[in-house]
Amino acid sequence: MKDTASKRYLDTLSLAFYDEWTFADEIDRNTPEGSNRLTEQDKVIIDEFIDQYADKNFVLHCEQGISRSSAIGYYILKRLGCIEELNDKKDSSLFFPNIEVYGLLIGKPYTKYTATELMNELKSLE
Repeated sequence: MKDTASKRYLDTLSLAFYDEWTFADEIDRNTPEGSNRLTEQDKVIIDEFIDQYADKNFVLHCEQGISRSSAIGYYILKRLGCIEELNDKKDSSLFFPNIEVYGLLIGKPYTKYTATELMNELKSLE
């Protein structure tokens, strides 16, 4: 579904998902609380979008603007190899990526066993 801002951009990808810092193995996707979380299929859609527009600029927006957009932004920069820019964003302290979202995107679902590793990666992305 395109919004009115979409008219200003080459293309848009709109994903609506709920997030919380919940361990991946504790999410019950059969309930309303778990059914609208970011999924592996969403990751495929995001990856295809990034690949299609890798040589373009990206604009991200999140309803709350706190963690989901920054997690996807970190992922886009990492996927495209923009490590210097990624570290600039990280160092600004303006961004607080959602660990659940970021973990799914990089292929390390957020669990009790990956929590520390993911937190360390978000602190020192390279």
